[in-house]
Amino acid sequence: MAAFGLFGGHAADPSGVMKLTTAAANGDAAAHKALVALQNTGKDPALASRLNVWWRQLSPTAHQRLTSRFPQLIGSLNGLPSLIRDQGNRRYLADQKSSISAELTRLRAQSPEEAEEAIKELELRMRQIASVEMGLSLGGQNSRAHAYLLQLELGGLGKTAISFGNPDDADNIVAYVPGTGTKLDGFGDGDARRVATMWDQANSFAKSGTKVASIAWLGYAAPQWGSAGPKHTPATLEDAEAGAPALAAFAVGLHAAHQAATDARFTVLGHSYGSTVTGLAARLRPKSFADQLIFVGSPGVGALRAEAGCGFGMGG
Repeated sequence: MAAFGLFGGHAADPSGVMKLTTAAANGDAAAHKALVALQNTGKDPALASRLNVWWRQLSPTAHQRLTSRFPQLIGSLNGLPSLIRDQGNRRYLADQKSSISAELTRLRAQSPEEAEEAIKELELRMRQIASVEMGLSLGGQNSRAHAYLLQLELGGLGKTAISFGNPDDADNIVAYVPGTGTKLDGFGDGDARRVATMWDQANSFAKSGTKVASIAWLGYAAPQWGSAGPKHTPATLEDAEAGAPALAAFAVGLHAAHQAATDARFTVLGHSYGSTVTGLAARLRPKSFADQLIFVGSPGVGALRAEAGCGFGMGG
């Protein structure tokens, strides 16, 4: 951090991150959106580290101001502390629940026939909110670790990331990437519950004092069976190619936010089509994506040999 403070302004910055973070710190909403858009392209492998240093150099007053004003955007930034992302996303979740509920009441009272499409979309978002709330409620049960909400996007198929345990100080971290047919409105009682169980099992075998973080990552639009057109099916790569940069960026963010005084072993587990997303993401970050990859029910991972995409990450 000290080195970045002294020399960061002279470092190569082809994406204009320094200008964007300066504007973001001053409350520029467009700059915050540009940072989120840039990270989702996966083109700047140093972005999460820059964002981590930028955030830690801001004052507590700035932290509170930005989290209050841009909760979802702060919650979406890879590299920021998981506690901060959780606070931002939970605030956004509560705000959306309140505003959508009020808007539904208004539309139903005025003219439900004319507003049918708008009502359907808002009802979908309410189901997605309920699903996320269900997933979060699994944290803290039966000695299970607290749940952290690391990402949230409502509408469409929806996106989220829920971690049981804080990945910033965990010794063992696993990120689970689900596959075909996954939607946010069924996530809480499906994939989030699976990942909570995975935390239970990993924790039961862990050595005394070892911390575990188990993450359910739905940060891409998973293909759906027969309903999204010929380009969005398990038989094509379009959805995996679109999702891989976001997964690579998320993994780099976990590296950047992890406390430097501790080491960690990072595993990415891809199930079904999620294994294809995982394989393509690993190829985008050779030798730095993860310590190990696990593929379950895989239709293919985009590589013929393990050395084509994996390698060592946090641990050695």
